[in-house]
Amino acid sequence: MGFTAHELSGKPARGLIDRQHPIGGLLPFESDLPVDSVELWVKRKDGKSACLLVSSVPVLDEDGHRLGARGVCRDITLARERDMALERARNRERLQNQLIDTIRNEVDPRRMLTVAAEAIAAAVAAAHCWVYLRGEDRALKLAADYGGMEGVPVESEIDAQIKDAKSNPGPYELAVAGTIGLTMPSVCHDIVNGAICVSRAASEPFNDDARLLLAGVADHLGIAIEQVLNLQKLERISRTDELTRLFNRRAFFEEVNRRHQHLRRMNRQGALLYVDLDNFKQVNDVHGHQRGDAALRVVADILRKGSRIADMQARLGGDEFALWLVEVDEAGAIAKARALLQASLLLRPLSGSPDRPLGFSVGIAVSALDRPETVQELVARADEAMYRAKRSGKGNFALTRPGEDTSHARAEAKPC
Repeated sequence: MGFTAHELSGKPARGLIDRQHPIGGLLPFESDLPVDSVELWVKRKDGKSACLLVSSVPVLDEDGHRLGARGVCRDITLARERDMALERARNRERLQNQLIDTIRNEVDPRRMLTVAAEAIAAAVAAAHCWVYLRGEDRALKLAADYGGMEGVPVESEIDAQIKDAKSNPGPYELAVAGTIGLTMPSVCHDIVNGAICVSRAASEPFNDDARLLLAGVADHLGIAIEQVLNLQKLERISRTDELTRLFNRRAFFEEVNRRHQHLRRMNRQGALLYVDLDNFKQVNDVHGHQRGDAALRVVADILRKGSRIADMQARLGGDEFALWLVEVDEAGAIAKARALLQASLLLRPLSGSPDRPLGFSVGIAVSALDRPETVQELVARADEAMYRAKRSGKGNFALTRPGEDTSHARAEAKPC
């Protein structure tokens, strides 16, 4: 154990015991009975722990009084460390399998990462857990958290840590709002698609078992993140127009219906603007569909640049577009239509011919505060207003108010 006999002489034998390990039976130095093959953890002179297999008998005088003990010890430290390492590995495997089952058994991909964050925190005895994913824009974003901590690891710090994940897979140390944390990148198909962060009190650092467990579950979490990213991509594709990246018809009217109902509850107005391209057919006929596609993308840019964050833009199909404006009255909607007509001058260079310039016809329908109206009725009014603008000579706007006749909307062929 590294001690000389002189260093031990006169000192209590109990002082050699490693207090971090429980005594597995009678203390052989003090027992009045024989002790056979008791495992005892003691401290070496260098401070390291050692496991001894001890057998001893008490030494008695002629009257049977205990004088001390004599015995033998065998150092079984390596064997016990191997046993403990194997037990820890089995425990990690059990926890890892539980984590994987928890993630796989969650049928809703939207909740999968939240469930994973909670399960990982429990497995590594962390107070907090955050799960990040890297979206299509390659930016790292917080996707789930557990523990309700006010301080959250900054995405840029996490991104900097995991950038060299292929050469240094982690986990990495991270300080979060006075706590100590670990970051582990998640990988799927050899691509780093996110990260896990866990933290606990600075006085309770993570041990090697927690690090190994975090590393073991990271790849499985990477698969879950990939499923979430694929779902988000599918949802985006199903709700957006591929050419313009605006809402498609179905998604737009689903959102308009929801927002229209919200505005009615708040007793506020919204406006629906139908935007139809004038003379678009000539662009395709004269210059081909590539020029037509370019014109549609310019329209999408015009609608985006002139809108507020809460407004919505959509391509309804072909050369028809729509805008939903929140909390605007009739004057605001008309001002918006005029701004669109002015911006439509950007389309002139893409026209099929100078005498048939490419431009907008805009129909306006503003929701009324004094009468209930469905989205379908609002759409019919905006549609009718757009046709009025077409009939008035194109390049113009028109407005229909609640109660006006919209029965002949779409009744006649749309002018080219």
